[in-house]
Amino acid sequence: SSLPFCGSGIARTEIRQGGMPVTMRRLLQSWMATVARYNSYQPVGSRVAKEFTSTGGTGREASLLSETHADARAAVLGLYRRAIQHIPQMRRDFNVVEEPQFLADLIRELFRRHDHVSDLKLIDMLIFKGNQELGEIVAQWKGRHHIMSYVEKFHQKKLREAALDLAASQANHHADVDSGFAMPSTIRTAKLLQWRSRGLIPENVETWDQYMLWKGGEREKFVQFVIQNKLFAPEDLEANEAFAREIGYMAA
Repeated sequence: SSLPFCGSGIARTEIRQGGMPVTMRRLLQSWMATVARYNSYQPVGSRVAKEFTSTGGTGREASLLSETHADARAAVLGLYRRAIQHIPQMRRDFNVVEEPQFLADLIRELFRRHDHVSDLKLIDMLIFKGNQELGEIVAQWKGRHHIMSYVEKFHQKKLREAALDLAASQANHHADVDSGFAMPSTIRTAKLLQWRSRGLIPENVETWDQYMLWKGGEREKFVQFVIQNKLFAPEDLEANEAFAREIGYMAA
């Protein structure tokens, strides 16, 4: 019998061999060969089971997977050195005004975020992403806003750390603040200036003695207010003050 060949409009005579038409058998063999080639295919220059690439799978600039932690450490240090060495050029390329030491601290912080990672596959993935990020900065594929997003986040982190340090310092000096003793005059002056700038104390409070008088008056106003409005009973206020002195928040 004759059948039109698929899609060609050409009539061909099919001879059955082994119960299957010749054309069908050839199509099946061709499909099986295609599947076999696909399963054995590897991109040129890239060993899929052994490498990542940072160039879209072309095999160029491939990074081998680390076999030991020593290999991973060497790769991390190499990436870190390249990032530090590129700081001067990055400042020129993206018009970054921050000092080189600030940017070096920023890069060090980015690396330290992952210092707890010990799995080699995760380390290699982070190295791959780091190389990709640095490569895009070197090639200026990133915009200035990308760079400044890192800078702003690091600025915010530094401010939070400074605020925590200041809060800890103030907590350690609560007894000194209340008693007026043992605190150096330079620290007192700095605190008064800071409190005035933030509107926490009146502008006319310029000395520590004036501050202590003002603070005592404010405390008396507070006591009268809470008692008149029945927010606390006098014995509750005394108990609270006794507890504050006990834990060192107030001077005895």
